[in-house]
Amino acid sequence: MAGQWGVSVRTQPTAAMVADMQTVTALQPLLTALMGWIQEIQDVTAVANGDAWTTASTLYSLLKRMSAKDPKLAAQIAPALAASASATQATPPTRS
Repeated sequence: MAGQWGVSVRTQPTAAMVADMQTVTALQPLLTALMGWIQEIQDVTAVANGDAWTTASTLYSLLKRMSAKDPKLAAQIAPALAASASATQATPPTRS
């Protein structure tokens, strides 16, 4: 329409705008697909991370209880116990 009416801006050529819009039109389906993939990857990563932490917490609890009766295990788990205690002290509880 701008060309039809003889309207143009020397510093913003209509041809460049048309080329930009063609680029957007060509890339939009790819962008949409990639955003779907990124969301899927984020979702799967979050679930896997949660599952891993659940298992690690369960194993930690079991090993901690077992270490009370096994000095060798107690020595091996001591660094994890210390790290857990430090993390607990460093993070104040939140109120809901």
